[in-house]
Amino acid sequence: MKLTDFQMVFPDDEACLAFLEETVWPKGRFCPECGCVDTIAMKGKAAERRLYHCRGCRGQFTATSQTWLHSRKLPLVKYFEIIYYDANSSFGMASTRIAEWTGVSQKSVWKILTAFRQLQGFWLSVREKLSNVVELDGKYVGGKPRKTKDQDGKPVKHKRGKGTKKQPVFIAVERDGEARATVVPDDTHDTIQAIVAAQIDASAHLMSDEDQVYAKIGKSFAAHSSVCHGASEFARDDVHNNTAECFNSWIEHMRDVHFFVSKQHMQRYVNDVMTRWNLRVTVEKQVTRKGERVRKVTRERMPLLDKLRVIFGHAVGCNVRRDRKTGGVAII
Repeated sequence: MKLTDFQMVFPDDEACLAFLEETVWPKGRFCPECGCVDTIAMKGKAAERRLYHCRGCRGQFTATSQTWLHSRKLPLVKYFEIIYYDANSSFGMASTRIAEWTGVSQKSVWKILTAFRQLQGFWLSVREKLSNVVELDGKYVGGKPRKTKDQDGKPVKHKRGKGTKKQPVFIAVERDGEARATVVPDDTHDTIQAIVAAQIDASAHLMSDEDQVYAKIGKSFAAHSSVCHGASEFARDDVHNNTAECFNSWIEHMRDVHFFVSKQHMQRYVNDVMTRWNLRVTVEKQVTRKGERVRKVTRERMPLLDKLRVIFGHAVGCNVRRDRKTGGVAII
């Protein structure tokens, strides 16, 4: 979607609020404080701000109440513009670049995007569990250690992946379906077992590499198959975890966009990758191969407005604010 088209859809704050009302209240307006549906639109100057009155708790609210978009200091249309640059790009955009294009300070842009990424963590709390064929894998995120030399002056070869100080991320991807990515404190059996039980249905067929943690967990499910990457076996008929490996590559692309991602905010950046993976649509195309027209099924990005509808549909209850004591981010 072009920026000019986006600005035509959201020319001012009123258009942004109307979109939020349609998204946050798809089944009808309700009070975010008490849940009462007996509400009325206020009149006069309050109507210009799309303010409503609840007859249950007698409070006043808007579509941004109980969300991270409430109590803002910038125009709502500026928030939407910042979100456009990040959500419309393939793998996100650095806050420094968006700050240059929007005229907003880098700190404000970073705070807005951090709240937006926090909102996208709803994938880890949805009730629908992954089923059918589910691939498991682990990703270790972190930069390369600085070059060091041993006593003889020879370069030291550092260990990669498991067993290092890098941040582990557990990946579960349903084949031709959604993904779940969770930042974990460690990759032990007890930690992974609890996450797998919460995210994957017991009737699923698990597929992984030769990691013994997954082999032990697989005994609690309908079936478990594995390939041995150490023996250069990456696929055996339909048995592989290449889909999960593909998701891992998307996390690597995240590192190409953002100069530095701390462990403290790692889950929020992974949430952004999950949303880009899950919110895709299946498209059939006619392509030419060896002079013949054949049908090809691909997955492309969901249209931007549809994507925002899904994300903002979970906005109520996700309230992100600046921590006045530490200067960081506080979840209310």
